[in-house]
Amino acid sequence: MEIGVASRCVGGQVVTPVGLCLARTSTGKQAWPEQLGVEVVRPMSGMPYKLNVDKAREFKSEALRRGCKDRGIALSYRQPRLRHFGGIVEWVIGMMMRLVHDPAVRGATFSNVAQRGAYDSDRRAVLTMTDLNAWLALAVACYRGQVHDGLGRTPAAIWTELARAQRAP
Repeated sequence: MEIGVASRCVGGQVVTPVGLCLARTSTGKQAWPEQLGVEVVRPMSGMPYKLNVDKAREFKSEALRRGCKDRGIALSYRQPRLRHFGGIVEWVIGMMMRLVHDPAVRGATFSNVAQRGAYDSDRRAVLTMTDLNAWLALAVACYRGQVHDGLGRTPAAIWTELARAQRAP
């Protein structure tokens, strides 16, 4: 998941490798939800100038380093044991994980055995990757339109304001 630090707006998300997420972040985004059959407005696009990542394996690949270098994207690794620097993205990922584990979501499986109780996760796990990506696109669209407690405005409104300021002479 790619998230703008200033706006907290999710620019790209996908339940597959980081390279695909980055590709979706930097291109027009309307085609992807349309392919999934999801009707959402996604005006966010553009190449990030910097990626702040942890030291997970998927962020250490030569392909990612080369791709970022070729596109002029600075790749910055946060220091080990300083987890709070990843708080923005970790908070949004945590929120999405809480939402997707809600028993009202078709295909929810629960990640906690104690919370699962008698719920038959194996029988109820029915989401395909397409279903999961469609759900994620809708969840992100809802998130972008809700007032962010720390910012006092919606992430989408802040993103729009920052995009206009960048285009202004």
